[in-house]
Amino acid sequence: MEKTLGLDFEEAQRANQQAKEDFERYKEIERPMAVKSAEFMVKYYDFQLNYEKDELDQLEKMYEADDLTEETEEIVLKRQRNSVEFAEFSLESAKLNRDEMLKVRLPRADIRIKEALERTALARARAQTALSLDLNRARYELEQRKKARAKSLDKHTDLLADRELMEIESPADGIVFYGQNINGRWSDTQSLINKYKPHSNVSPGAILMTIVESRPVYVTSTVEEGKRPDVEDGQKAKITLPAEGSDRIAAEVKSISSIPVSPGKFEINFDLEQDQIPDWIVPGMSCKVQIITFDKKDALVVPKAAIRTDEDNEDQKYVWLVDPDDDEAKPERRNVKLGKRKGNDVEVTKGLKKDDVISLEDESKKKKKES
Repeated sequence: MEKTLGLDFEEAQRANQQAKEDFERYKEIERPMAVKSAEFMVKYYDFQLNYEKDELDQLEKMYEADDLTEETEEIVLKRQRNSVEFAEFSLESAKLNRDEMLKVRLPRADIRIKEALERTALARARAQTALSLDLNRARYELEQRKKARAKSLDKHTDLLADRELMEIESPADGIVFYGQNINGRWSDTQSLINKYKPHSNVSPGAILMTIVESRPVYVTSTVEEGKRPDVEDGQKAKITLPAEGSDRIAAEVKSISSIPVSPGKFEINFDLEQDQIPDWIVPGMSCKVQIITFDKKDALVVPKAAIRTDEDNEDQKYVWLVDPDDDEAKPERRNVKLGKRKGNDVEVTKGLKKDDVISLEDESKKKKKES
């Protein structure tokens, strides 16, 4: 830039000097000469016209007194008249050229050469300013770039050191999963896959991956708050795998959360018989769990359809006992106390005994119809 700006300034200075010289030569020599030449041409063609007219006058007088033939006289006079006409046209053209030179071309040339002089002066001033201002700015920018380069080298050194720390050794052998496992589910897997692409950004503190040992595995689920009282630690369970036709796996309740993990739901964890788990099972897969919360071999069970509710006391339940061997026997109302339920069956803990026969119909309504 120093060399270029120096050459630009020298060129602008040289152009300005030449413009000054051209202006002086134009003002002192070229313009006066152009005016003088235009005036001289008018004067020359005026003299030429007068000369041709005088010549024509002399010829006409001479031919009047001479005995030349009329044909010869006409030829000579015609030529001279043409010379006079040409001289008149040349004089008129010289006058027009003089007027145009003095009134149009020279005034325009005056403006043009003055503007050229001013332009070269401005260009020289700009070049001189650039030589000082732009050069100082370039020196300042050069120093800034030197400082930036030094910082960049330091940063590069730090990055090389950081790269050596980027080789992370897993604390355990296992499977790499994207993101973090929350309640048995891997969150934001698809968005994390996109973030692993080169030049992508991740948020500070984000969990990018989790190393999971393939074994042992356990099952986590939730239980509704209405069924929470029926579930206890140590209860037996059966795990149904997602593949159709797979054998069920024995399990038991390991723990239940003391507070809800979501509205109306408690977290429940299960231990599995590890030797029964197929190799294709990996963390994050789904399954179905069945918990045996109540097991009573000698439970007295009746159909749910046989249970009636007292009209005056909704907490009081009863059934109708009937005699299957005596059609004339009247049905007997028997109050009962209920226990556990399973599907359409209800346990009766008090009020009935084995081999009692009960009606599935509401016998009170049958009596009203008969009466």
